[in-house]
Amino acid sequence: MRPSFCLVSLLHFTLQWLLVSGGVTDRIIDDTFGDSATQLQVGYTGPWNLGQNCTVCKVNPDTAQAYDGTWHDIVSNKPKPTSPHFATLKFNGTAIWVYCILANTAGHGVVIFTNVSFELDGAMAGTYEHIPNPSHAPFLYNIPAFEMTDLSIAEHTLVMTAVQGSSPSVLLFDYAVYTYDDGEPSSSSTKSTPSTQTSTSGTSTSSSGATTQNLMHSHGSSVALTNVAQLVV
Repeated sequence: MRPSFCLVSLLHFTLQWLLVSGGVTDRIIDDTFGDSATQLQVGYTGPWNLGQNCTVCKVNPDTAQAYDGTWHDIVSNKPKPTSPHFATLKFNGTAIWVYCILANTAGHGVVIFTNVSFELDGAMAGTYEHIPNPSHAPFLYNIPAFEMTDLSIAEHTLVMTAVQGSSPSVLLFDYAVYTYDDGEPSSSSTKSTPSTQTSTSGTSTSSSGATTQNLMHSHGSSVALTNVAQLVV
């Protein structure tokens, strides 16, 4: 059994273990299986592919390193959009983190540039961009592309879109984690932190409504999460 599979299995067990009643807990929204607590599914709009089952897709990550062995992907088109390219996540929580898979190498002409925008409750909340670096690992897994904390205890709607700019972009969505607060007092609360890899080239950038912080790369560089707007909830 490969260490990567063990890591994903451990992450899966940890996240499921955190699904306890009372207080503050973390829940997972899988790209395919939906919300681990409510079973609410992700809403996909546009020509999305179920990545691990796609026979015509040119970007093929390792299923053993994806959460639950699944992901969804879509490629925006250029220069003008002919169809929407977004996914909608609904959750009742006070924080959310979105994790994607990034590609650094692929065949000639295959789109692997990642450019994603995020809207939360109808307002622009952040962007994430990754410029592929073929000198590094072909794929990066468990990448925190977006985070937002300090939300009101209410239902929220997050929309992520593969941006259709001057260049096409690919979005490989793996899973999201959100913090659920039932409003009841709890003796302790737990925040699961999935193991993450981030771009070692320094060319991945993320901006969100989260507090500015640095996420250390596996080779010592970092990605800045910059506050672009104060979200009032």
